Amino acid sequence: MKNSQMNIKIYSVSLPVCVLGVKEVLLRKLNTLRLDLGKNLSFSTDNTNLNIDMGCAAKHIVLCSSKTDVSSIKNAQIIPVIFDKDEELHDSIKHINAFVYNKRRKHKDSSNEQLCNVILEKLGIIRNTKNVFISYKREDTSKLANKIWKRLVIEGYAVFLDKKKIDIGVDFMDRIRYAIADADVFILLDSPGYFSSVYTKKEMYAACLSRVPIIMLTQEKAENAEKAEKYDFVYQYLKSNDTVSDEEFQCLIKRIREIQEQTHIYRLSKIRTKFKGFEGNKEIQLSNLYIPNKGDRKICSIHAIYGIPKTTDLEAIQKDELNPNVKVAAIYDDLCLPKSCYEHVEWLNNEMRGIELVKMSNMQEEIDQKLLGHKKEKNKNSSRPCVFLSASVPNADDGNYDYLKIHDIVVTLTYEVIKRGGTLVFGGHPTITPIIQNVMEIMGYDRQSGIYPDIRLYQSKYFKEEYQLEVKLFPEELLHETEIRGENVETGENSKMASLKYMRTRMIIDDGIKFTSAVFLGGKYEITPKDSGVWEEYEMFKMHHKNARCLFFEKTGNVPKFLKDEENSECEFDSIEKLPDLL
Repeated sequence: MKNSQMNIKIYSVSLPVCVLGVKEVLLRKLNTLRLDLGKNLSFSTDNTNLNIDMGCAAKHIVLCSSKTDVSSIKNAQIIPVIFDKDEELHDSIKHINAFVYNKRRKHKDSSNEQLCNVILEKLGIIRNTKNVFISYKREDTSKLANKIWKRLVIEGYAVFLDKKKIDIGVDFMDRIRYAIADADVFILLDSPGYFSSVYTKKEMYAACLSRVPIIMLTQEKAENAEKAEKYDFVYQYLKSNDTVSDEEFQCLIKRIREIQEQTHIYRLSKIRTKFKGFEGNKEIQLSNLYIPNKGDRKICSIHAIYGIPKTTDLEAIQKDELNPNVKVAAIYDDLCLPKSCYEHVEWLNNEMRGIELVKMSNMQEEIDQKLLGHKKEKNKNSSRPCVFLSASVPNADDGNYDYLKIHDIVVTLTYEVIKRGGTLVFGGHPTITPIIQNVMEIMGYDRQSGIYPDIRLYQSKYFKEEYQLEVKLFPEELLHETEIRGENVETGENSKMASLKYMRTRMIIDDGIKFTSAVFLGGKYEITPKDSGVWEEYEMFKMHHKNARCLFFEKTGNVPKFLKDEENSECEFDSIEKLPDLL
């Protein structure tokens, strides 16, 4: 039999030419998602008689006017398109919620974008959810949080607000992490106490780790705009402390819609990108839309799941998979899921027969074993990785600075080292320590469990008075404090540089750790990259660990780029997916 694959057929029935702009938008979005479906997408406009072939080899979307009779159409998704919300619909489509298209020139592009998103939802490419998480300090902004919650609920959003969503007797942090991992947007209500609260910062870091975009609403324009830039937030200024005007709320809704689409595309493309690097059986294809057919031989159809896997996700996949000769799998991003999710996923695996749930973090191994039937081979290199991490978020004006990438690498590195039973050594930095701490907690290593991986945080006592809450909460068993050095007898002042040098000497040389590799990210400096702590740590590391592999991720800042250029090193990789193999 010849190879066949599912086609997408979109029909525009009795609609004006402006609606045709959706095709261009759709192709662009599919390309962004790395779905090469241009050849399999057809957009037809000559359908006045509705002689539409609704064969099972394609997914059909019908865009129709308010007066269109669709009673003869079967096996298709019907989307009525109207140009006035008061338009009366034909009896055959009265039960369907119509899309309101704005034909005005300045709104036409936005309408095509929104209509395209509806089509992508109907095709199962992006999920049809409107999940919003509101993070706030109760003592500061409880009144404002309630008002935003109420208005968003009226607009049809599923909004998580702790006072309304957490039952008595529930592990509230686990419930919160669950809600964040499944959210489309995270709304941060800034206040004087927000960034000093342990719990609100935990929520913020969980959002960062799960790649949920953050909209920060604040009343203090200048100062908090800098915070937003530091954490890669979307910043929005409010004119009052306790209320949101109609104008401000509409602006908020607009931002949520824009960001929701970007989030779906980013998180799904991340899974697909990871899959693209899979060097297994060439018969495996990643698709939400079509099944490659190769006769009687069983092959694999891989679907990407956004957020937390649910019964509805797997039911939708089952409906698409009509070929009994196809092994079906669903990849989900397990990296930042809370502990409660794993029980849910295990239940789904047992109950939903015919679909294998595959963790993105362990994708290759699970596909090999669950789908291809390969036996697990013993790792020839059984040595545990021992990694030194030198990292800090760079200055805001660093042209090579990509905050999300720094997050990605630190999260992936921490996860891989813990999973392999290895050792991770790093010097404390307020932008890096909380990321590592949160990964540990998400993986179940916290004070409650009493079990910790070999993660060693080095911190100079010179900064003890300035310790961030994250350092204070870091397990004492993993904290290595170093003494203050360089005391001036005459002035009584201690030397910051001398104390830092002593800390670096301890963690890189004196404690006798045998490193297998080192990762260098970011770095702050005032004049040249050689002024940075990352550079100093690299110089010290390469002198004492000549056989260890040094990895530079140059898009995380100018310092690693400078290091790579100076050393003419080949050990720099844009693809984070390669990192596990290098450990």
